[in-house]
Amino acid sequence: MPQVTAGSRQFNISAIVFDKDGTLIDFNRTWARRTAGWIEAMSAAASGNEAFAHEIARTTGYDWQNKRVLADGPIAVTTAEKLVALAAGELYKHGLPWHEAESLAIETAIATLGADFQAGEIISLGDVEGTFRRLKEAGLQVAIATGDDRKPTHEILAALRIEELVDVILCGDDPLPKKPDPAVLRWISDELGTIPARMLMVGDTVNDMLAGRNAGVAGCIGITGSIGDAAQLSPYADILLPDISGIKVNGQLTVGSG
Repeated sequence: MPQVTAGSRQFNISAIVFDKDGTLIDFNRTWARRTAGWIEAMSAAASGNEAFAHEIARTTGYDWQNKRVLADGPIAVTTAEKLVALAAGELYKHGLPWHEAESLAIETAIATLGADFQAGEIISLGDVEGTFRRLKEAGLQVAIATGDDRKPTHEILAALRIEELVDVILCGDDPLPKKPDPAVLRWISDELGTIPARMLMVGDTVNDMLAGRNAGVAGCIGITGSIGDAAQLSPYADILLPDISGIKVNGQLTVGSG
């Protein structure tokens, strides 16, 4: 069984499960501008003012002043379906009938969050492709567990050139449990033919760490190079890394320079 080292910790495992946004890619580079556009579109359509836009931002987990996604806020951890429901709730409180509020939240989300990715929007954290290739060469299985929908997930993995290196992908719009439910990693372990105790969970939110802890994985690695907050992650993670390039396999760095 391959030995994986992260910082001062060593793990004998057969598989690694990765979150996607904020773990493999820069969360804000991909989603901050889109989120701001979504909030602005909803506010404008509802004849809201700047204060109303701030309320939607606060509810959905977006720092309006600094134009950043908040660590462990709804945008960072939940599914698109739940995120739209939160936004629709704000529109309803603003005075829109529920059917209009829900339709507006969905339509503006499709036009902004769901728009085609543009050049420069998908930026990897560290050498993601190289790391995945070294993990696979060492005999490890690799899975993705993300709250994002399947279509953008495949587009992002393809842009990172790792889609064919992933053995199992679990997305937010799949009819399966969501993180931090331990059933997420148990389902993945069944698909991989292993057990959670022989897996690592790697992510950038407390939600990711709890998914691993709840399932009884061998260890949890917190990623701080994007929106991951070290102070929030520390109580739940075995080790913190700026990106996944710090993972070593059989004593060798997964990238040349680390």
